Amino acid sequence: MKIYVKFDFNFTCKAILREQLDMLGVPYQTNGTSYITIQGSLYPVQ
Repeated sequence: MKIYVKFDFNFTCKAILREQLDMLGVPYQTNGTSYITIQGSLYPVQ
């Protein structure tokens, strides 16, 4: 039996990045397919 697993690299990277930014409490906005805008200033803790 052969199973084909589709792996969407872009979706996976975005999901991991969003998860990490949310965990750090960084305010951000996704723009298009390859851009994330960080809103406000970052602190050393972040």
